[in-house]
Amino acid sequence: MQKDTDLKIRRPIIMRTGLVFVLCVIIVILILFPRFEKKNVTIVRPADVLFVLPNIPVTDVKIDESRPPEHPRIPIEADVEDDSIEFNFMPNVDFDDYINRNFPPPPPPPPPTPEKNIPYIIDTEVPQIIGGLNIEYPEMARDNGVEGTVYVQVYVDEKGRPKNCQVKKGVPNTGLDEAAVKAIQKAKFRPGRERDVNVGVNIVIPVVFKLNK
Repeated sequence: MQKDTDLKIRRPIIMRTGLVFVLCVIIVILILFPRFEKKNVTIVRPADVLFVLPNIPVTDVKIDESRPPEHPRIPIEADVEDDSIEFNFMPNVDFDDYINRNFPPPPPPPPPTPEKNIPYIIDTEVPQIIGGLNIEYPEMARDNGVEGTVYVQVYVDEKGRPKNCQVKKGVPNTGLDEAAVKAIQKAKFRPGRERDVNVGVNIVIPVVFKLNK
């Protein structure tokens, strides 16, 4: 507590001593360095220079705006043709002789060849379904009363097996197309024959869906 009291008493003395010291330093600086005196500076303007231009006559120039300016012409050296040279492309040709000449008539056209009607006999037996198709009517189509015909293309090989069933025209989004393909895949076929030989044949089978009302 005593130290704090001594500091409070000495603080004004220390501040006054510092202030006096600063003032002394400022006075010494002002004595050692001379003062700056303001000097009058005179600005000398250069003498005015007068330029004298010669009298130039004014000429009126008329521009014809009705037509565009002409392009500069560039001289082109042209080959000099020699008119003394004569060309004779067809010498000693008398066209009147060709016109008055009697040429022989053209030969008559050959007689038309009579067409021969050659009979074309198709000796191919189409595959046949054995026992008919076992068709399951889709329940959704039956409930909604949907009917229609689905055309299915199928390849029947030489052993009577159906392959590659594709719907060519049907009733989509009703389940009839899927039911027709499923029925043909389960069916049994008598294979097609050509000249007494079993062959594979592509056929299109219409599958009719009709409700009994």
